[in-house]
Amino acid sequence: MRHPWVSVAIKAAITLSLLGWLLHRIDLAPLLARLGSIDPALSLAAVALMMAQLLLTGWRWAAIARTIGAPLTREATIRLTLIGQFFNQTLPSAIGGDAVRAWLAQREGMSLTKAVTGVFADRVLALLLLVAIVAATLPAFYARVPAPELRFSISALCAVTAAGVVVLLAFGAPLSRLLQRHRWTAALGRLAADLRLVLTSRGIGALICSAIVVHLAVVSSIWVIARALAIEVSLFDCVVIVPPIILITTLPISIAGWGVRESATVVGFAFLGVAPVDAVALSVVFGLVLIVIGLPGGAIWMLQRRASDDQKSMQRPPRSQSP
Repeated sequence: MRHPWVSVAIKAAITLSLLGWLLHRIDLAPLLARLGSIDPALSLAAVALMMAQLLLTGWRWAAIARTIGAPLTREATIRLTLIGQFFNQTLPSAIGGDAVRAWLAQREGMSLTKAVTGVFADRVLALLLLVAIVAATLPAFYARVPAPELRFSISALCAVTAAGVVVLLAFGAPLSRLLQRHRWTAALGRLAADLRLVLTSRGIGALICSAIVVHLAVVSSIWVIARALAIEVSLFDCVVIVPPIILITTLPISIAGWGVRESATVVGFAFLGVAPVDAVALSVVFGLVLIVIGLPGGAIWMLQRRASDDQKSMQRPPRSQSP
């Protein structure tokens, strides 16, 4: 069985390799100068946008949990979402923030199965809407990106995603029942059933709107960071270029997306005329913003652990005194 540290070591190697390749291509002095000239007020605005989308993500998870019949309070889902962000961005964990969210939801009283399927449905819905934004902006993407291989890859991703949604909506019910008949595929069948339940629920409109707002908040925060660094790009340019970069960054092949995000940002923003050193600065600041918004979750996690330890200490029977 593969040890968790092997996965972490592989991710660390990929992260360091990509960052080393980027630093080899650019001069460090201009990068540091660009970072040193950042506008503090706009940087705080970017942090505020990212924190707002994180709170909205917690609200969306609460709505999904109610839909699949395993409700958690909004306070709980927001708190666990903040903790998940901490584990996603600040630790070289092999399990990730989503697994932490599911584990903590189970400790809050939700069944483990529903905890996993709820987090899974939340993540899939977010990815589907991200691909939908990419598909809606394909004409503008083509106008900015002449590379045929990138055009084909993005278009194929949109087509495959659309086909998958159609198949799930049309045949998801019988397919999930078939999968749940067998021991080894039962978990997959339950995932498919709950995901289809979410996509066909009466509240799907609100869920879709919340996911779109979350993605646009992320895009807007990156645009605000670009403004803070005096990088000349428009908000619509970011709406077109940033979602594909986010999709690439979701690949779990590096530590917290570092290295992959910077490489994708250099390639994507080059089509907007942004120099590699500026693109790296933009991505680094965005990565730091992700760490900053994860810090409250880390504090909540530590407080929860301390409260749990104190409770266990109070429940422990006193030691008997020897005569």
